[in-house]
Amino acid sequence: MIIYHNPRCSKSRNALEIINNFEHHVVFYINNPLTRDELISLISRLDGPLHELIRWSDAEAPSKPENVDIDFVINQLIANPKIMQRPIIDDGSRAAICRMTENVLTFL
Repeated sequence: MIIYHNPRCSKSRNALEIINNFEHHVVFYINNPLTRDELISLISRLDGPLHELIRWSDAEAPSKPENVDIDFVINQLIANPKIMQRPIIDDGSRAAICRMTENVLTFL
């Protein structure tokens, strides 16, 4: 299991604490940004709408366009990894944004 983690985020720290009892790998995606291929792969497993992958409320996020497509999301996350929603948990078959503790527990 992989957790895409930002240690400065309390929701991300909470999710990491919950999965600590499971075998996992932590990806500090801000320091080690995902490549285009890694983002495409992650998005293919993501449970939920594509537009939720961007933290629209972040000061560095762009204005949300009317139509959000995969190329827009990937280009934004490559240009500024900080705006990727977190935490994301990925088991290789499915991935989910787990901001809420209930989402982490449901995913597990």
